[in-house]
Amino acid sequence: MTGLSVTEPKESGSMYELDGFIRVYVQHYLFIETDLALREPGERKVLEEVHAVETPVVDGQSETEIEGVTADGQQVADNMEGNTVTAMQKLERTYSVEKYLKSYAFEQKRRMRSGEIHYLDHPLMGLIIQVTRVE
Repeated sequence: MTGLSVTEPKESGSMYELDGFIRVYVQHYLFIETDLALREPGERKVLEEVHAVETPVVDGQSETEIEGVTADGQQVADNMEGNTVTAMQKLERTYSVEKYLKSYAFEQKRRMRSGEIHYLDHPLMGLIIQVTRVE
């Protein structure tokens, strides 16, 4: 008995909700091997742009004295008069929502006996299989 593969021909660029193969073969013992991918739609936030917006100095707020070097070692040059920062910058981030397919793998290999019922388990799916001998 050679490897048995259950698959459907795919159209170019198409995605299936459940895709992969189930292989039943004999190598001294009977084996079943699954390599399935369950896909479900999902959404995620994607960072598109980051830009700096100046925040004005509030009345009564003192200007900040600095040494001219930021925490990461770069020189501070913008918005400086000597060693005094006259305005702070706030970073604004722009996000977009991207739709994609989450993929969950279901890969198992199990030794079986002909005629027995086996259950292969996964948190999102299960597979009940029984292999019988054909004469």
